[in-house]
Amino acid sequence: MMSGRARQVAIVAALFLGFGSLSATALSAADWPQWRGPGRDGHAPMFNVPDTWPEAPKQLWKVPVGEGYTSPVVVGDRIYLLTRQGDDEVAMALSLRDGKVLWSRRFPTPYKMHQAAIKYGQGPKATPVVADGVVCFLGIDARLTCHRATDGTLLWTRDFSERTSEVESFCGSSMSPLVVDGVIYAHLGDDRGGRLFAADLRSGEEHWGWEGQGPGYASPLMLTFDGQQTLVTLATTHLLGFDPATGNVLWERPYPDKWRENIVTPIVIGHHLIISDHQNGTLSVWPERTEDGWKVVDQWHNKELTQRMSSPVSDGRLLYGHSNLNKGQLFTLDPATGKVLWRGAGRAGPHIVFTLVDDVLLSIDTDAELTVYATGDEGLQALKTYSIADSPVWAHAAWLADGLVVKDDEHLARLAFVAPAANHEAVPAANGKAAPSEEGAASGN
Repeated sequence: MMSGRARQVAIVAALFLGFGSLSATALSAADWPQWRGPGRDGHAPMFNVPDTWPEAPKQLWKVPVGEGYTSPVVVGDRIYLLTRQGDDEVAMALSLRDGKVLWSRRFPTPYKMHQAAIKYGQGPKATPVVADGVVCFLGIDARLTCHRATDGTLLWTRDFSERTSEVESFCGSSMSPLVVDGVIYAHLGDDRGGRLFAADLRSGEEHWGWEGQGPGYASPLMLTFDGQQTLVTLATTHLLGFDPATGNVLWERPYPDKWRENIVTPIVIGHHLIISDHQNGTLSVWPERTEDGWKVVDQWHNKELTQRMSSPVSDGRLLYGHSNLNKGQLFTLDPATGKVLWRGAGRAGPHIVFTLVDDVLLSIDTDAELTVYATGDEGLQALKTYSIADSPVWAHAAWLADGLVVKDDEHLARLAFVAPAANHEAVPAANGKAAPSEEGAASGN
């Protein structure tokens, strides 16, 4: 059987030969610059899996940063994060070495969460994106701001807060923006409608904008089908494919959710584009070019396998995911047929974050438990379980060569399984406290 690393290399090679390729801005192999990592697929090739897992990871530092489920991102020696402090959302850059705040910018955001979604918090929830020296943050109220990454200078903003409502946006804005080749793609709005647009990352000048249905909570991807680069997004009622150069809709496939949630980010495995929600189940489709234009072909539909919030990962051979059935259940699935090959015992909780490295699956649940699994045809085998925070964890972690950066209810912490790399040597933050987070605060490099 092919080793995990060899299989991963083969998968990447196949993707770039056109089997649904992900496009990405070139970054350091050690960076975690966006939603779900460098490939936007939950893979962490930079993490060095220990030969022997320690009894516990070493906490290098822990600092208070505020509330929210936004995932931290890491580029170079900096962490970028958006949190809530009182009635403000705070965009910040922190030192990877010690957790100190290097700069921060505050935005008044007295957002009132929908009554039925209070337990999911006031946000923010969208993951920042960093590329070409610019970092962009999307607030819970559909306000997008882009900043110079070095010092936080505001470059431009796109504010949809007046066009959105907590009544028509059950959990607020959660779509994580995408940057490809100096262009940012974002979908703003609510259940009544929205605007998907492409803009210059540095200036904010809009290349095109599409007015139509609003965003779901899933995040867009840049994929390639039959040589056509395609911006793919799962909106409130449809899976949509756009020409990223013009904004024209190339194809669409209805996928209505009664509550208009559509949270799970789509995933490509070979010639299978897989989407899922907690009502329709899990569906595999593939867009095909014809003489009359594009059509979307349904390949299989597993109506019984529902997934609500957790985005799955794949090693190119199997799909690993979390279903909302049986109070939370892990599973493995054959992407060629949609057949479930293995199911966990259940009661795994409402949400799990998955990260894949070689033959190792790393899962973080809302109880702040990190479980290390060995993958294989016989299902998932738990190797080690760690407690990584003192409060619930909903945000995706940012993985590093030696460990991870994790956000719990109100704190950010750096944990290591091996000694940190020399250029990322960490020291405890003074008194365990972050630097003051005030408008205009900045420090030198």
